[in-house]
Formats: sequence, C-alpha cells, structure tokens
Amino acid sequence: MDIIFYSGPFVLIYAATWITCLMIFFLFPGNISFKNASLVIFVLAIMCRSAILSFLPSEGIIPFLFEDKPIREIKILMAIFDIGTLLILIELLEKRKLDIRWACLYAFNPLILYSFSGQGHFDVMMIFFLLASVYCHDKKYFVRMFILIGISVQIKDVSFLALPFLVNRDNCKWLPISIIVVMLPFLPFLHLGWQPVFFKDLFGFGSDDALNGSIHNLILLGVNDIRTATRISGILFCLFFLATLYVWYLDKKKPLGHDPVQGIFIAFGAFILFSPTLHFWYLSWILPFAILRMNGSWIFLSLFLCICFPAIGISHPTEAWALPWYFQTAGWLLFYILFSFEAYFFSKRIIFYETFLPPETLSVVIPSKNESKRIEMAIKSIRQDPAVNEIIVVDAGSSDNTRDIAAKEGATVILNDHLPENGGGRGGQIFSGVKAATGDVVAIVHADTLVISPVFTRILTTLSAHPDIAGGSVGGKFDKKGPFMTWIELMNAFRSVFLKISFGDQIQFFRREPVLSHHLFPNIPLMEDVELSIRLNTIGRQIFLFGDTISSARRWQTRGAPNSLVVVVFVFRYLFQRLIKPPDTVTMYYTYYKKEHDKIEGKSSKNSKIDV
Repeated sequence: MDIIFYSGPFVLIYAATWITCLMIFFLFPGNISFKNASLVIFVLAIMCRSAILSFLPSEGIIPFLFEDKPIREIKILMAIFDIGTLLILIELLEKRKLDIRWACLYAFNPLILYSFSGQGHFDVMMIFFLLASVYCHDKKYFVRMFILIGISVQIKDVSFLALPFLVNRDNCKWLPISIIVVMLPFLPFLHLGWQPVFFKDLFGFGSDDALNGSIHNLILLGVNDIRTATRISGILFCLFFLATLYVWYLDKKKPLGHDPVQGIFIAFGAFILFSPTLHFWYLSWILPFAILRMNGSWIFLSLFLCICFPAIGISHPTEAWALPWYFQTAGWLLFYILFSFEAYFFSKRIIFYETFLPPETLSVVIPSKNESKRIEMAIKSIRQDPAVNEIIVVDAGSSDNTRDIAAKEGATVILNDHLPENGGGRGGQIFSGVKAATGDVVAIVHADTLVISPVFTRILTTLSAHPDIAGGSVGGKFDKKGPFMTWIELMNAFRSVFLKISFGDQIQFFRREPVLSHHLFPNIPLMEDVELSIRLNTIGRQIFLFGDTISSARRWQTRGAPNSLVVVVFVFRYLFQRLIKPPDTVTMYYTYYKKEHDKIEGKSSKNSKIDV
C-alpha cells in the first residue's frame, strides 16, 4: 500500500507529462521558421523549468525522498546547464537539417525536467560539455573540443567512452590536451595509487548493489551472485566496446560512418544495457544522442522508466532501495521489443553498408485510376517545387480522361492495367514508374494529394546531409477536419516516426539506384508501402519529414471510422504472415477492395469465396 501511496501519483504525473511532451512534438506548427521555432521552444522550456525550481525538493510530491536536500542555488545552476544543453542540441539539429520539433523531446521530457530542475543531478553538466565537444567537432574547433571532453570526463567518468569517437586523423595531435585536462586535478593525489584516483566509481560500480539493470539482471538469475554477474557484464561490455572501436577505426567500409554522434550513441547505449544499476536520470546520458539519431526505442524508454519510481515507495517503509522483478520487466519489455527490431536492421545495414552519394535529381511517380478531377491539381502542385525533374503518371486503365490530362500537364504517362495477380494493383503500378524513372531519388505521390512546396527540396537537402539515410516519408494533413481525422493524422505520424512504417497516403521517398539494384521495391498489389518501409531499413536509416501535404479524406469518409480498424487488422495480419511465409497479397487485395471489384468486374460469385 505504501508503494502505491508514495509513488503511484508521481508515476501518473510523470506519464501525463510525457504524453503532453509527445503531443507538443507532433502538433508543433511546421509553418514557422527554424529561428522562430527555436525561440518558442526556448521560452517554453525556461517557463517549465522555472515552475519546477519554485519548489524546493522538500516541498515536492514525495517529500521524504530528500533528506539531503539540494539547495535552490544548485538547482538553478543545473537548470542553466540544462538550458545550455538544449541550445546546443538545437544547433546540432539545424546543422543536420533535422526538424526543430525534435528538440521538444528534450525540452519538455519529464525525465529531463525531474532529473535536473527537480532534483539537481550533476549529470547535466557532463552532458552539456559532451554535447559542446560534439559541436566543436562539427565546427573543427579541435583544441576546444578536447578541453570540453576532458571537463566532461572530470564531471562523470562515463564520458570517457565518448572520447574515441571524437578522435580522427585530423585532430589526433591535440589528444594530449584531454589527457592533461583529466589528470590535472588528480596530480596532488597520485601517491594514493592510480585506481583510487582514476575511475574509482567504475571499478566499484555494481559490486555490492544492483537496481533495474537489464542484461545484468538476466545474468544474475543464472549465477546468483552480484559481483560475479557484474564481472560478466563488465567483460561483455568491454568486448562489445572494443568490437565497436574496431569497426569504427579499422573497417575500410566505415559502416558506422564518421559522425561521432553515432559512435557515442552506441557506446552509451551498450553501457546502460550492461550496467548493473539504472537510475532514471542515467538515461539522460543517451537521450540527446537518441534524439539526434531519431531512435524510437531509447526515446520510449525515457517514458517507461517511470516504472522505477515504485522503488521510492518501497524505500519509505523499508529503507531498502529495491524494485520487484515485475516492475523491471514492465519497464524493459516494450523497449526490448522495439530495440530488437532496430538491432536486427542495424546488423543488416552493417553488412550491406555502402556510402550514398548526395542526390541531385528527383522523380515523382503518381499511381492513378479515374482521377480526372484531381490529377491536374496534383501535378501542378508538384511542379511548384524546382527540385522535381520528372513526373511519371502510371495509370491502371482509367475509363475517364485521366491519362490525357496528365499528358497535357507535361507528365510522362505509363499504362499498367494488369490484373493484381499479374503485376498489377497499386504496387505493380508504382513499380512500373520506379523502373521508368531516371532521378537519383524517387518520391511516390498519390493522385489525390496536393504537395506544398518545398517538400521535394527538403528531401534532397536531407538526403545530402545524411549519407546513411536510404529514404523515408513525408507527413501531412487531410482536406477534412475533425477529431477523427486529427487522430488518423497523429497515428500516421507516430507510426512513421517511431516504427518507421509509412502508408500510401503519405509521400514515400527513397534512393532509386540501391533500391533497384538490391531488388527492394515490392512488386505486389497491396501492402507495398508497408513492405517498402521494412525493406528500406536493411540498407539505411529512414527519416520522417513533417510536411504540409494535403490528402483527400474520401476513403475515410466513404468507409467510415471502421476503416481504420480494418487497416490495422490488415497491417498486423500482413506482418504476422510475413514472419512465416510470403503473404498472399493478391487475396488481400481482392478482400480489401471487394466492393469496388464486384462493381467493376461483376463477378460476385467469384468474390463470394474470398474470406473477408
């Protein structure tokens, strides 16, 4: 009962704050400049932190937690470093041509608010100097970079893991600066021996206690001894870290790229997973790098770490800092489900890896059928963007003048009226257009979608800035408003951002040459959008661009709200079947479009045999 009384309300407040953070992220306006958006986030972030700073920890939700209360001045200092970290993160987002709204996942994340402005943990100072060193790396201010990373290591030993990923052939001559910065404060104490001086915390870490460790707890189940489990976890981490350094420095293909954010992200992630203890604020080490990498599993873990707070309720009557296994399992389960998929595709990309050149040209492929009322406006909206080099309309045998209108607007028109079982259907149409396209990048736009410039320019700019991104999707809105349509828009964005699965009512784009050379585009009549999203993960990362496209809501209006459930069922059915054998997408096509097929073909007797 004490657990619920003392920690339950805070778990709910934490979760509610995180959901609010997500809503700000998805609903953040996209029609304002990066500079103005940065100012809005900055001001709101200061307001949030000021509201928390107005309470001393002893006046908070769980007053018994703070016997050694950090004074208000320390909390203010940590909040200043926190705001500084946010500003550096915004600078890094701008340099990487990423949407400013990603900063919201740091600025309003309850993990960050509670850890630094609420409790005043010193980890924020480490993160500030570490991110500042990454910024200096990007700017080639190498002397400053090594000074900053040295200070970061001074604050918290774990920052040492980031140092190897900042060193390269151009700056290695300045490496002694970091060593000097790290050693200077310890010189008067060297007579005590090297271990008590350097990294003492790491050597004793987890030798007697463990809380909410991930892999460590699994090992502990087998060996039933904390120190043995800690040694095994440490050995496994060291082996993984050395393997990462080998791939980083010695693999000629450079499958991890050259961005230190990638290496630091992997190193911190491994350290957290192998660590015997994971207090909730430890996740702040990796969160800025997870945001820069747009990684869903680690961002979501910052939500489910609220499951750590029952330890507060346990400690109140017992004075023991512990967490039952079922709380730990609940906290880690969803993370590992997402992480396992990400790790699988990451391993595929390591094997496949090749450097993508900056794209220069872009082709748009439009599948159509009986779209004479919409095709003209669709093509005109696309032509407003100068990045588009060609428009290809692939028609499925329209009975109206869709093809004539498309040709009049200057589009290349291809006819693909094959049956779904013979290279037709929506996937077959698009595949015909992809093969005919000549652009470095192909974007798929449905005929009932209006594109607001400069979406395609942004696509080329983003792919040029990120040679490891293979493709992605562009979001948008429906032409009809209402709570239900807003919900569909949010779910579309959520799925694309965190699950990396996009649908046809979003613009999908990809680098054409590697997709064709590796036979990645699915020539199937239905679910080609889902399958393409999955396959793109094997050759590179994906990105979701928060765009301003306007799509027709006619399908949702004619079929109603139950259509959303039907779509979800079809997607899960497809993904489940895919694990066992190639799904029968032809049958799925006739099932999904049963009414339209009956009307056009007049073969009700044939379709009555299809299991709906």
